[in-house]
Amino acid sequence: MRWFAGVLLVIMCRVQATTYSSTQTLTIIIDPPPPCSLTVDDLDFGSVVISQIDNSGYKKMPLHFAFTCSEESQSKTVKMKIIAATLDDRTAQTSAPGLGVQFFNGNATTPLLLNSDITDQGQPADVVARGLSVMPFKLAGQTPDAGDFRAQITLQMEYQ
Repeated sequence: MRWFAGVLLVIMCRVQATTYSSTQTLTIIIDPPPPCSLTVDDLDFGSVVISQIDNSGYKKMPLHFAFTCSEESQSKTVKMKIIAATLDDRTAQTSAPGLGVQFFNGNATTPLLLNSDITDQGQPADVVARGLSVMPFKLAGQTPDAGDFRAQITLQMEYQ
């Protein structure tokens, strides 16, 4: 459902000999609050040993999120997307050169495509049921420097 709040302002003017007046009609349309909400917990990998990143499962961690809707909106179509600056179509960029993160549907072995619809046929049930997991990913031929790294990711749920 697309949410819309608008203001319609109608101004009418009457001109008389020396008296000026104006009448304004203000109409406000207020939609109810969205019936669905999304919460996502921050993820902290803790210490990561660069030499042990094998790009196949090292430090794969669950990403905790909750997408809830009121009963009246349970049958709505929902699309889910992970939005990020990318190193490639499956690897999100981090603040450490040569190091990215990849997202997986539960314990799947193939990373999800980023910046595109990741839900199955418009319903997030499988992704929500299995959850998302995140894993550090080292680019071939690069050795990231030691230190903290961060990735800014947006988990987006769009519903109608």
